[in-house]
Amino acid sequence: ISPKKFNVFSDIPVARWFESIIVSEPKATITQFYVDVGYEKSSNNRTNVNRRNVALEPNYTYRLRIASVNSCGIGPFSTPLTFSTSAPGLPGPPASIKIVRKGNDTYLLWGPGLSSESLEYSVYISKPITPETVLPVNISHLKYIYEQVYQGRDSKCKVSTDENSFELYDKNQAYLMLRIVAKNSKGYLILFYPIRYGPVTQIKWFKNEMQDIKSKKSTHEKSEIPLKRCKLH
Repeated sequence: ISPKKFNVFSDIPVARWFESIIVSEPKATITQFYVDVGYEKSSNNRTNVNRRNVALEPNYTYRLRIASVNSCGIGPFSTPLTFSTSAPGLPGPPASIKIVRKGNDTYLLWGPGLSSESLEYSVYISKPITPETVLPVNISHLKYIYEQVYQGRDSKCKVSTDENSFELYDKNQAYLMLRIVAKNSKGYLILFYPIRYGPVTQIKWFKNEMQDIKSKKSTHEKSEIPLKRCKLH
């Protein structure tokens, strides 16, 4: 498991991986991971690693990878996946995200996830940092910021299928990054940062999927194009 500090405005990469759990079945409940804190020599002159348990934090994003182990050692790791923990009282990450075309309009739709109360949703889109970009804090090492494109009570928003959207945000990128967060009575927004929002759901919207939507001729046809959940790098 790899803890990754993560908010809607920016990414802060973390490269270290820590052991979390060893199980004999293809399922597990993860509540902690182990951090090496030192080494000591045992009576038989072997070096033992001192470890401490670190509990998973609320409202935090982690990366997870899995490997099989047998008498020959550890096999290759799986592709890293991401998951977010919820903070007490805050809504969970939006789920079941999809693009729906209805008539001449295209909408981004999502479900409430595991949360019970969501007073408001916000949608953010990735935008490359340029020398002209005005940042609220000094985070010049980042490649992208996330610009808010929707804020409201509805669990849907109208989106652009124009190729100029890619030119506006990143003409060299094959996809746009979208992030959706929910807010309830315990959440609020301060200085571009969604402070105390629930966990983020992040997905990729590929350029060829935009073109697929535009290519549909019937203005009465309703079609759905699933979005791909994204690995956080």
